[in-house]
Amino acid sequence: MSTYLDLFNRHFTAFVDEAPPFDCPVGVSTAWHVSLTRLRNESPAAERLLHVLARLAPEPVPTAVFTRLHDEGPAARSPVGDLQDLAGAVRAISRYGLARVDHLAGTVEVHRLMSAVLREAMSEEEEDRSLRLARSLAALLPPGPSRTAHLLACRAAESQDPVVRSAILDQLVWSAAEGSTEDEHRLAEAAYDTWSRSDTATAAELTAVESHMRSTG
Repeated sequence: MSTYLDLFNRHFTAFVDEAPPFDCPVGVSTAWHVSLTRLRNESPAAERLLHVLARLAPEPVPTAVFTRLHDEGPAARSPVGDLQDLAGAVRAISRYGLARVDHLAGTVEVHRLMSAVLREAMSEEEEDRSLRLARSLAALLPPGPSRTAHLLACRAAESQDPVVRSAILDQLVWSAAEGSTEDEHRLAEAAYDTWSRSDTATAAELTAVESHMRSTG
């Protein structure tokens, strides 16, 4: 497997080529490589937390949502333990500068370069687990523009979890009420493309997302 530094350097070059000027200073990849290696040894819970965040959009995520995953059953078990474990994991991530932590707002946000590297470095088991948890977490977020971004980033429409599917429909209703037609169309289109090819999608779900697509098309 490539080292974190190899992955950082490759993704850094790609991001600079795709979207200059890139908002990540040259040389930060080396510092992140060292920090991630230390974090893995010091706090596996913090690394698991980063894995889930890497599956979401590069926007602030309320840290309190992670503890709510415990109430959703074994399939959505939080990557950290109780509130004390969560606080320790967030402190470790903040101390190593691996995410933007806003203690006042109670949010954490991972840079898109960091997310890209973390996603590629995951094992298949880590990838499956983090994606499942990211979808469950996105479903627990309150309606808002960032929720649409998170649902799209983790490909929530691919989830078979009825709670996640219901969250997509709820978010579409919120977007329509708020007049967020672009977000509404993107989410409805993603859901329809996936659900129309699925044997598990209900007629009501397909009708709902198709209606949102037509109203924003």
